[in-house]
Amino acid sequence: MNLKFKLPIDPKMIIVVLLAVILSAGVSFFIAQRVITSRVSSGKDVRPVESGPIMDLGEFTINLADKDETRFARFKISLEVSSTKTIAELSKPEWNVRLRDAIILTVKDKKASDLSTSAGLLSLAVEIKTNLNKIVPPDKGRILRVYFTDFVVQ
Repeated sequence: MNLKFKLPIDPKMIIVVLLAVILSAGVSFFIAQRVITSRVSSGKDVRPVESGPIMDLGEFTINLADKDETRFARFKISLEVSSTKTIAELSKPEWNVRLRDAIILTVKDKKASDLSTSAGLLSLAVEIKTNLNKIVPPDKGRILRVYFTDFVVQ
């Protein structure tokens, strides 16, 4: 016994379904364009990136605060500063010593576990930036960002 069912296909129904699909796609596209355009024009999600010249502070090797075993961090650090005038000022030996000292004192209190994740390194970079901006007078310039160009914990 071979039963075959044949559904009646109405050409008008096919046209109605196709029009509904095309209409819903058009409405979705229109709404998406409006949302994207309004975010860009209102400034949401669009932040201008303030950037400045980069100053290299060289390599650091610092013992960490781990009590169970001797651990140390070796890293290279660069600072993004507000202007070339800031680099000229902070490159002087008296400022270089102060900047390096502040970085050493900040990192020395950390444990290896604090520096084992990206979040830990980002937190350290923010802490270093904050501490450096505390010792650098505003008329000398500002530290905008701290970059680790190399980082190893052993």
